[in-house]
Amino acid sequence: MKLLSCLVVLTLFTIPTWASVTVTAPANGSTVGSPTRFVASATSTRPVTHMNIYINGNRMYSQDVSSINTQLTLSAGSHRAVIKAWDASGAVQSKTVEFTVSTTSSGSTGSLTPPSTATTFSRIEEMTDWKWCSACANAGGGATLSMTRGISSPSLDGSSTKFTLGGTTPWSHSLYYKRLTQNDKATNFIFDVSYYFTNPGASSGMEYSISQRVGYEWYRWDTQCSFLNGNWRLWDSANVRWIDTSIACTRPPAYKWTRVVFEGKRQNGKVTFVAISINGQRHYINKSFGPRKESSTSSSVTVHFQLNGDRYQTDYAVWGDKFKAVFW
Repeated sequence: MKLLSCLVVLTLFTIPTWASVTVTAPANGSTVGSPTRFVASATSTRPVTHMNIYINGNRMYSQDVSSINTQLTLSAGSHRAVIKAWDASGAVQSKTVEFTVSTTSSGSTGSLTPPSTATTFSRIEEMTDWKWCSACANAGGGATLSMTRGISSPSLDGSSTKFTLGGTTPWSHSLYYKRLTQNDKATNFIFDVSYYFTNPGASSGMEYSISQRVGYEWYRWDTQCSFLNGNWRLWDSANVRWIDTSIACTRPPAYKWTRVVFEGKRQNGKVTFVAISINGQRHYINKSFGPRKESSTSSSVTVHFQLNGDRYQTDYAVWGDKFKAVFW
């Protein structure tokens, strides 16, 4: 009788708690657009407490939920998604799907083509009245920074600008920004930047932005190339947070010029990120966020260029050239 009781107890404790993780979108082997919709659910004999989505090994979604219905911005090409779930006992189950994102994203706004009437500011890095600061970069603050124009080498057009970051405060950044105009009518924006590193290993990332103030609203097309995470991130102004994309952003090579072009739109009262191009390769985004609300009215178009420090706050410099902003 005692042996039977032990067997009953042992059987109860070895019953698996999991039933399944079900993924209904994207279908395995399918071709989809970006943003890509993910629909999945998990069931267990105990409450499901958490679910993650991993794209090509990178965690792109993490919530305390038992079902998912969300969209992720993914680059064109083949992807492997793992949807993982946890229940209250700590048991884990997962489901893997493989799919392809088409080169032209579903519902994409497409690349922007400036009309002949577009406003263009060229060689912005050579202009006067740039401002810079460390505390305003929303990191450690206390960085040392400088900006030197008229550098003949390295340069693409004979005159580049040297931006520096240093100091002793770990993870502090240097933000450089230039107000271009009072225009509050434009709804399409392109920011074109070329830059050159001698020591890319000293940086944790770089940030770029073209923004527009319209009345009480501030529309910001802020992007971050995170060398630590290896991907591009988008700034959600309304919710004050970075949103990951699956677009790869690796450290640039030393002693070579890298060109990045950012395209964005102001539409339906939102900031829409259209595309990011790296050395001529365009990655469609088509992701929208609300603007930041301001306490006073004004109108302006501003660009910014930011260097991010590392845990050791290693000194480094970046040379910028042929900065151009186009809007209409």
